Amino acid sequence: MKAIAVLTLSLLWLNLLVACAPSEPVSGPTVGTSPTIVASPAPGEVRPAAVAGGFYPRDPQALAKMVDEMLAEVERAGDLPRLPAPPMALIVPHAGYVFSGQVAAYAFHQIRGVVYEAVVVVGTNHVDPNFRKVSVYAKGAFQTPLGLVPVDEELAAQLLAADPQHLVFERGVHRDEHSIEVELPFLQRLLPGCKIVPIIVGEPSPENTHALSDVLVKVLAGKRALLIASSDLSHYPSYDDARQVDAATLGAILTMNPERFRRTIQEQERRDLRNLATCACGEGPILTAMMAARGLGANQAALLKYANSGDTPFGDRDQVVGYGAVAFWQGSPLPSTPAVPSSTSSGLCLGMGFATKGECPRDPKERERIGGILLGTATFQDNC
Repeated sequence: MKAIAVLTLSLLWLNLLVACAPSEPVSGPTVGTSPTIVASPAPGEVRPAAVAGGFYPRDPQALAKMVDEMLAEVERAGDLPRLPAPPMALIVPHAGYVFSGQVAAYAFHQIRGVVYEAVVVVGTNHVDPNFRKVSVYAKGAFQTPLGLVPVDEELAAQLLAADPQHLVFERGVHRDEHSIEVELPFLQRLLPGCKIVPIIVGEPSPENTHALSDVLVKVLAGKRALLIASSDLSHYPSYDDARQVDAATLGAILTMNPERFRRTIQEQERRDLRNLATCACGEGPILTAMMAARGLGANQAALLKYANSGDTPFGDRDQVVGYGAVAFWQGSPLPSTPAVPSSTSSGLCLGMGFATKGECPRDPKERERIGGILLGTATFQDNC
């Protein structure tokens, strides 16, 4: 898998977005509440938040308000497909919330009001190129500013026992990885108190993805389970090239054919498009979700939302990252589903605190002028 570069923005823009959020109440959980945890793990077992204050706000009230507002904007937009059954698997982006949070909200909105017996979050490996296996985080909890998200230790132990050759518990690979962490505040607002099994795919090899999906099907059979695959789409091509590449990638995903998806990625990357580093940084999680969902009975897939970082006021259209929200379920198909849009998506700014798309300051000097009234200069990460 090709190396993924890192871009940064100033944290003052994140503060600006939160400060500009509408003050009227939004539907959903009360802002500021934390998930209820019956038994807190010992401090040494807690995986602390690694990207709070970077990918999303560090302040609990600001974070809760931002997530709730993005979910409320999905309802206001009125373009969310209504699935005929609860999703069994979701593909969700994991960039900084100002870039991909609104797309992620389209996926997570589908689980509002659903009771799941098991929640598995499969992330990708951005931090340790030497880790080649699959790591199941098996003890304790993950921490975000909204509180602790406990690990489903019983389920994690079952997964590890089912295939010790491919699945291991390697704490280090989880420590600084953001692809799981950024999904958790959405779960905390929508499924408060839920337990999770965090999994990182070190190398997206057929051996690893088949092993993980087989184990998930075996252990989750008979349970109402939710599998979340954390992945962005194309990295760093131009805006127009990204739309073409992402349309092909998403089209392959919607076939529910993992080999078609893998072959499409290979074909796209052979095109040698300028600045295309990868078609999907979470290739391993996506393949796992596709195979496990089918193994558990899913027979339908739909695109819920697409955008890229160039659709936000903070993105550079010369180099963008793509984001897609996809759902898998068992039941009847949707009469129609969204396509990759041919023009700039509307509403992306709304979930980030702007009243209308027109209020998003695109001029860098204007953004700097507005941001100058705020305090704080920590780096803000990231569009991937």
